[in-house]
Amino acid sequence: MTKAIDGGRLRELRHRKNLSQQELARRAKLTKGSLHRLEAGKQPGSRRRTLEGLAEALEVEPGVLTGELALPEADIFGQPKSQINFRIDDAVRNAFWLASRCYRIPITRIVELAPFLLVCAAEGSLARRRTKLAERDAYLDRGDALRSAFPHLPNDIVPFSVEEGGFWEEERSIEAHDILARDLPDYIFQFKRRVGRVLDGVSGYDREQDNPFVLFLQESGPADRNVASISRVTASVTDFEVRRGDVLELCCGDTSLADSVIRGLAPLYKMPSHLLENGAAEDRVAWLRERCEEYRARMPDLLAMLDDPLPPEAAS
Repeated sequence: MTKAIDGGRLRELRHRKNLSQQELARRAKLTKGSLHRLEAGKQPGSRRRTLEGLAEALEVEPGVLTGELALPEADIFGQPKSQINFRIDDAVRNAFWLASRCYRIPITRIVELAPFLLVCAAEGSLARRRTKLAERDAYLDRGDALRSAFPHLPNDIVPFSVEEGGFWEEERSIEAHDILARDLPDYIFQFKRRVGRVLDGVSGYDREQDNPFVLFLQESGPADRNVASISRVTASVTDFEVRRGDVLELCCGDTSLADSVIRGLAPLYKMPSHLLENGAAEDRVAWLRERCEEYRARMPDLLAMLDDPLPPEAAS
């Protein structure tokens, strides 16, 4: 036997992970009844294997469960606070929660992986652009090789394009690791807009939705848009969705409620863990609807804060 596990701490750490008793028991290789007794403080001591299994499942030192070590301070995600602090909206927080729950990886690990995954995506996008430029050059070379076969025709096989400078700028953008193509000069797009007005079928370029990084992510992402989809990436804004199918399941098929949850009106990361258990669907949907209604009720105040971000005393 070892020192007794602090039931209150065990329950708190489980809630931070958004785990049901059944799920934590499974991960720690315990029965649900044993875990219930531990949280209720009805078991005076625990085997070392039980203590270590729970500590590993909750990603804490065993001493945290027995009270020998301090309970880690937690942020809004229920994870230990890091030294990197930045504000993100509830839609993105929900995306973290959904990814963490689906793939069984803590939010802190997702955050730690983010730079690596971004670099992989960025280099993949740049490689795609290099490949497309190489394909275009090969096409032009093929046209030049065919010119001698048509000496009787005055036209070029590959007509000269007045947009040629745009391809030179593309090469410079790639070499500068400009993944959003923000450094491309405006004259390229001004010409395309002029052509669009003449050709009546060519739309203008949208730097947010048509930039090469967005196109790469759309091409390389899952074919099922209910798993993940992305529509916009800029230096300051992203629009994406993950695990829409999971949100629909949480909302029992209510598409309107699911849309609201995905937009961040209901904070999934704050949802009590017992609402994820079997038989709690009705209560879960009611909780999500209540959170959405609370958000909508606060909308006038939120909009007022945007219109007048300073308190009256500061403004005066």
